[in-house]
Amino acid sequence: MKKTLKLVSLLAITASVVFSSCSKDKEEVKPLVPAFKDYSMVLAGAQNASTGSYYASGDNSVKFSRDSASFGALVDLSFAQTGTTAPGIPKFISLNARSAEGLTKVAKNTTNTFFKLSSITAAQFDTLTYSAGAVSGISLTSGNVIEVAKDKVYEFHNTTSGAKGLIRISDLVAGTNFDGVLSFKVKVLK
Repeated sequence: MKKTLKLVSLLAITASVVFSSCSKDKEEVKPLVPAFKDYSMVLAGAQNASTGSYYASGDNSVKFSRDSASFGALVDLSFAQTGTTAPGIPKFISLNARSAEGLTKVAKNTTNTFFKLSSITAAQFDTLTYSAGAVSGISLTSGNVIEVAKDKVYEFHNTTSGAKGLIRISDLVAGTNFDGVLSFKVKVLK
C-alpha cells in the first residue's frame, strides 16, 4: 500500500512538472527589434550641384546651406568636392570642418561628426539588420573629413546629436565643376 501511494505521488509530481513545462513552451516569443532605421537612396550634391549638400539622419533629409540657421544638431555631415582641379575630391565633411577644407559656405550652427571607413562590405551592409557592434570603431580621434568612393561603407558619429550609423555609397557621379552627385543608403542606430 505504501509502495502504491509513493508511486501515485511520484506520478503526480512528474505529471505536474511535465504539464507546467509544456505551458511555458506556449509563451509568445517576441521578435527582435531591428537596431537600425534604414533609409535608402538618399541624394546629395557637392557645393555647386543643384541638390542640397547637408544630410540629417534624424529626419532623413538633405538640406541646403541657405537653411543653415535652422540646422541645430540635426545635420550629421556635408558632402563636397575639394581641391584645386575640377571635378574635385569627393568627401564627407563634418560641419565644423568645412572652412578648413576651403569651403566658403559654412553652416551657422555647426556639429562635430567623426567618420571612419567601415570593415563592413557593401554586400554585408545590404543584408545587415541588427547592429552587433557594427558602429563601434569610431573614436574621438577619428577624422571629421573622409574621402568617399562608390561601394564603400563608412561609419559616422555626430557627437553633438549622438547620432551614429553606417552609410553605403551606391553611386557617385563626379560632375565637371565641383558639382558631383552622390546617392547613398543609411542605417542609423536607434
